[in-house]
Amino acid sequence: MSEESSEQIISIYRSMLSAEFQKRREQNPAYSLRAFARDLQMSPAGLSRVLSGLRSLSPKAASKLMSALRFSEDEREYFLASVESEFKRSARVRLSGEEKLKKVRESLEFSAISELAFHTVRTWVHWAIFNMVDLDHFKPDPTWIARRLGLDEAAVLKAIDDLLNAGLIETNEARTTWVQKKERLKFIPKMSSGEVQEFHRQNLNLASSSLSEVDPEFRQVATFHMALDQSQLPAFKKLIEETHIKLGNQIMTDSKSKTSVYGLTVAFFPMERPK
Repeated sequence: MSEESSEQIISIYRSMLSAEFQKRREQNPAYSLRAFARDLQMSPAGLSRVLSGLRSLSPKAASKLMSALRFSEDEREYFLASVESEFKRSARVRLSGEEKLKKVRESLEFSAISELAFHTVRTWVHWAIFNMVDLDHFKPDPTWIARRLGLDEAAVLKAIDDLLNAGLIETNEARTTWVQKKERLKFIPKMSSGEVQEFHRQNLNLASSSLSEVDPEFRQVATFHMALDQSQLPAFKKLIEETHIKLGNQIMTDSKSKTSVYGLTVAFFPMERPK
């Protein structure tokens, strides 16, 4: 471990550690920071200092955590690159980490949100509010937001706090001015956790309910069935992903004004269910 300034530092790897801790606490409310430190083979005080930004991880210490953390291969690479990019004891290691971090981001094509960070903002409500901040007529008022989304104000307040904690929005002290911090976020590919599945299920349910609740003038739902070569699925899925992103970006670019928040959900699945 290496000591840093007493100034609190918000970093990628600290956010990932914090999100992992919260995820385990949700699975087991009795799970404590002391238990987390034990599982990571760290002292509770040392872990607390790392999470609060008072102490930094060294690359060697970070490598030792990998067996205890439930990270995907992509997340492990991202975590370790983040640690190296903030290592102040060696300019060579720090520059190497910054370069690795850049390459990881480019290869994953996403804007700094991991599966662990997603745990904090994992419902359609979070992302609806996140995008509402970009509306021309946005009002930084939980009551107004709740009315627009047809939700209870308490649920909106909870989602706002989550977005603030995740660093996705910033407000002034009085919360009269809101700003998005990351635009056009894309999740890490190959995410298959139950939380992500539930997120997609929520959005598919919203699309389904729109058939009866939203006038056709204000929605578009289309279905196309086909026979295909299943051996080519990887190429087809890549094409759908690229087209989905391109279409979403094109709609945002072509929008001269921002008056409403929409969802663009794509589903590609087999019709057959062999018994």
